[in-house]
Amino acid sequence: MALSIQTYVKQPARPVRFPPLTWIVLTVLLVGPVVGPVFTAIGWPVLGLINWPLYLMGENVCPQPALRLDLFGAPMLICSRCWSGVFGLWIVLLSYRWWSGSSFWRSWRRMPDLAQIAIALLAFGPWVVDIVAYDHNLWNTPALFLILSGVLGGLGAGALLLPLTARSREA
Repeated sequence: MALSIQTYVKQPARPVRFPPLTWIVLTVLLVGPVVGPVFTAIGWPVLGLINWPLYLMGENVCPQPALRLDLFGAPMLICSRCWSGVFGLWIVLLSYRWWSGSSFWRSWRRMPDLAQIAIALLAFGPWVVDIVAYDHNLWNTPALFLILSGVLGGLGAGALLLPLTARSREA
C-alpha cells in the first residue's frame, strides 16, 4: 500500500469565516474613537454637531474618559485602555481566522467553558484592578499600563467570544 506525501503533510486549514456583523462591529470599535478628533481637526460646524453625541456616548461607555489620548489636538472618544482592548479583539479575530486549526486553538476549544471563562476573567484582572486603584487615588495610571491592560482584556474577551461566533457560523 503506497502512501503519498499528502498523507504526511497536513493541509492548511481554510480560514474561519466570521459573520459580516463581527467585522462591522470591530471596525466601528477601532475607527470610531478616532472620528471625534478628526471631526474636530476638520473644524466644520456640522461635524461639531455630530461630535457632541459621539463624545457623550464615549463618556458613558468608557469607565475612565479622563484618560483619553489626544489626536490632532483633541481627545479621543474613549480612554486608551478601552481603545487598546479593541486591538486585543482584532488580534484574536485575525489569529483565529487564519490559525484556528493550530494546537493552541484546538486546545482552547477543548477546554471546559468554565475554564475559558476563568481565563478571560483573569485577563480582565489588571483592567479592573487599575480602574479601582485609579478611582480611589491609589495611583496615577501610566499610559503604557492602560494600553497593556486593555490589550490583555481584549485578548481575554476575544478568546472567549470570537470562537463562539465562528462556531455558530459553522453549525
